Amino acid sequence: MPPQELPCFSDITAARPDGGLFPQDNYLKSILETIADGVVVTDAHGLIRMVNPAVEKILGYAEEEIAGRSVGMLLPEHILSGREKDAGKLRETQARHKSGRTVPVEISVTEMRNGDIHAHIGIIRDITARKKAEEERQRHLKELEASNRELDDFAHIVSHDLRDPLRGLQSFARLLMDDPEHPLSAEQREKVETIFHTAQRMEGLLDALLYYSRLGKTALCVGETDLNIIVRNVIDMHAIRIKETGAVIEVPQHLPAIVCDQVRMTEVFHNLICNALRYSDAKGNRIEIGVAAGHPRAAGEPAFYVRDHGIG
Repeated sequence: MPPQELPCFSDITAARPDGGLFPQDNYLKSILETIADGVVVTDAHGLIRMVNPAVEKILGYAEEEIAGRSVGMLLPEHILSGREKDAGKLRETQARHKSGRTVPVEISVTEMRNGDIHAHIGIIRDITARKKAEEERQRHLKELEASNRELDDFAHIVSHDLRDPLRGLQSFARLLMDDPEHPLSAEQREKVETIFHTAQRMEGLLDALLYYSRLGKTALCVGETDLNIIVRNVIDMHAIRIKETGAVIEVPQHLPAIVCDQVRMTEVFHNLICNALRYSDAKGNRIEIGVAAGHPRAAGEPAFYVRDHGIG
């Protein structure tokens, strides 16, 4: 069966934007020339009958170079040969550029029948930029996964390899302080207590590191929390530093219970008190912890504060 010529409907006219009429062929040609996607028309034998200018931009071939040749030189033949079962659906494939390289494209194929005329129209879109963006995204995801694995390894070291020696140090210090058969002198007890509290403080820092390593991985554990207990625990954690700086921490009024995540709220007060101690500009810095009602940014809820007179 010889190749069919696609019909030319030169007797049909279409409306111009100004209300006039011009031949349908010219109208369709103008549309095809302005479409950014490539258009390939093949006959029943899979031979290329027509392409629009966008095909040259995407694949490097001008229409006169490929007209009458097999579509297999551009695309996998089954796509525009009529053997594709899911014609009309959008799919991705690799097209062949004139230079020999492959071009990732997205293509949709429509079958056209008009009496004895049987053809396929393929709409081709270059997705090179999108593929590169996807590859870049995958690369970043792999880097993020690697970083997360390293962070998990770090959390394991913090949880076990570093924490266990500190607990051992605290246990031995406690044994020395509580040994009734070998009581310590006042000076010895003070030094052993310093060892104990320093190890305790170090464990608190490790807890903070572990908290940051798990940030976003653990769900909030929200419940009613007594802030007075949290503040006392944080102050005890900083006992050595408070003694060194001569700071005076005051809680002038009872703090109300609130609904929050206890671990994260502990970290908030830990950071605020730690900063107040770190940037104290003189011995005896006064640090006040309290609650203020009616703060404009608190939306009617109580606002808690840690106020100091340091340089920060």
